[in-house]
Amino acid sequence: MIYRPDNGEILGVHIFGLHAADLIHEASNAIALGTRIQEIKLAVHAHPTLSEVVDELFKAAKVDSPASVTAQSVKVAV
Repeated sequence: MIYRPDNGEILGVHIFGLHAADLIHEASNAIALGTRIQEIKLAVHAHPTLSEVVDELFKAAKVDSPASVTAQSVKVAV
């Protein structure tokens, strides 16, 4: 996975192997919808299933800021 550690934006995901076509959909939907890693980490994945691989990928990502703090959502009173 390629992502921005400063804000959790997912830039790309590569999956190789036997069930890659079954697993890539969650990542591609997250990118298309603008879902941040901090948000998708909270998604529930069934156990035992292959989708747990993607779940572990997102949970292993190190992000510096929480999902609710972005440059556009910060308001400063003057």
